[in-house]
Parts: sequence; C-alpha cells; structure tokens
Amino acid sequence: MADVGLKLFEMLLRLKLLGRGLKAKPLTPQVVSYTVTNACNLKCPHCHANAKRASLDELSFEEAAGVITDLATLGTEVLIFSGGEPLLRKKFVLKLAEYCSDLGIIPAMLTNGTLLDYKTALELKNAGILAVGIPIDYADPKRHDEFRGLPGSFEKAIKAIQACLNADLKVIATIMAMKSNFEEIPKILNSLSKMEVEDVVFYDFVAIGRGRNLTDVTLSKTQWNKLFRRVYKAHVDLDIFSIFSGGDPLYPGLMIEMHKKYGTKPPEKLLRQFLIHSRIGCHAALHYFNIRSNGDIYPCPFLQINSGNIR
Repeated sequence: MADVGLKLFEMLLRLKLLGRGLKAKPLTPQVVSYTVTNACNLKCPHCHANAKRASLDELSFEEAAGVITDLATLGTEVLIFSGGEPLLRKKFVLKLAEYCSDLGIIPAMLTNGTLLDYKTALELKNAGILAVGIPIDYADPKRHDEFRGLPGSFEKAIKAIQACLNADLKVIATIMAMKSNFEEIPKILNSLSKMEVEDVVFYDFVAIGRGRNLTDVTLSKTQWNKLFRRVYKAHVDLDIFSIFSGGDPLYPGLMIEMHKKYGTKPPEKLLRQFLIHSRIGCHAALHYFNIRSNGDIYPCPFLQINSGNIR
C-alpha cells in the first residue's frame, strides 16, 4: 500500500481543482464518506447508489485500512460509513471504526436503522462511532414504510433511534425534503424532539441512481423558503439543531431576518456551525469526498464524476 498515499493525493488534487480552481491551499479532506457496500435490504425509490447487491470487488479490510492511514496523514477529521446498508458488513465496519479511532479520525455511520438494536448500538459506541444517522421521512408510519419499500421499517427506525439513545450513542435524524412529505416535517420534528433527538440533517432530492426518473419530487422555491422558517422555529422552540446537506447559503441570511423580525437570538450551536466552522455552501471536492465500495473516488455521492480509484 506504499503508493496509495500518492495516488489518493493526486485524485484529491483533481477534485480540489474541480471544486475551486488553482489555489495554493493545503489539501485537507476534512470529512470523507465511505460506501462500504452497495448491498441493501430496502428498496428506496430515491436511492442515489441504486443499492441492491454487494459488488464483487469491494475493498478488503487491508485496502480500506490503508486508505484510512493515508487519510489520517492528510488530516481527515471524520469518516462516515455509508451504503447501501453498512450494517450488512457489521464486523468490517466495527473493525475499521476501531482503526479510525486509533489514528485520531472520528468514525460515524449512516444506516436505515432496520438492523440496529441495543446490542449493536453498544458495539458501535465501543468501537468509537461518534454518531449514527437514521432516516425518518414521514410522520405517518405507513407512508414511511411504502417509501422505504419494507413493511415495519418505520417502527424499526424508531426502535434504532431509541436503542442508540439508550446506549448513549449520538443520533442524527436524516430527512429527505420532498413535496410528498413537506407538510409532515413539523410533525416529524416534534416527534424527534419528544424522543430527545437533538440533531437533524435535511437532504434535497437529487435525480440520480434509482431516482433518476422520478418527477415532481423537489420542493419549489416557496416551499424551501417555508421549510427554512419552520426549521429555524424548531431550533428556537424545540431545541433541535438542523442543517441542510450542502450547507445551503441562504439559511444564514434567514437567521438574521428572523432575529430582526421576532427578536429571537439564533441558537449558539447554529452560530458556531456557520461562523466558526464555515459550513456554508457545498464542500464537495473541497473538504469532502466519497469513496465507493470498490475504491472509486467521487467528489460526492450525488456528483457523478469519477476521479480515479485507490487501487
């Protein structure tokens, strides 16, 4: 694996130039997502990875560990295990999470929650996993199950959230903002608040993978505007911290507008996110990239520009 570091650096440089042009700044992929498998037990219609079965050429532990070693050298702070469904390779993920922790990289994970019970939550925590992202797309269990393609998936996701909280493992609820669930989002946030979930990430629909032929899914400008205000209100009223994947640049301006209109002070956590950590705008190819299960490198799971392979 001696030459992997150089190969990875060259691919990152390509991504950096794609994202921001020729600027003499240190190349620091702060956050990296690793699609550990393309296998999945759900059939979500919007799946960007078109996840079904495992690829025949998934990275071995030795290959993945070699990449993680290089990422630690480059200064990566967080590695997010995703899929497919990463818990279909649970032992692999646990072993890599421990390896990340030993090298000073914070491991996290995105899962659909259907395979996550209390025992698994404890295993993840003990392996060093800092946080687990679990999707809740509808307040209505039936609609959530239909969307995810598995009866009982809503109940399993709720139980997974509770299992993580009981294991003192941080939960980040994820919500795909769509026209079909737009009116349910306040109910979802209220339910999450009652469960004492403190963090939410909103995703915008991107028409790739299995979702490439879906139509009339993306929120209108008016709906996004309303959603920003509803989410900000949840910050203040429910103490739920929400961000928008891609660091929507309009949201910081809304904080100022809401403060002037209602005299509400933006939550400290939200201010830190934008003012200290500069989480504004998309970081793909700048401070973030994605590694596929076979070692292919992409600026983002949603940006289909293959930038090489770590092998």
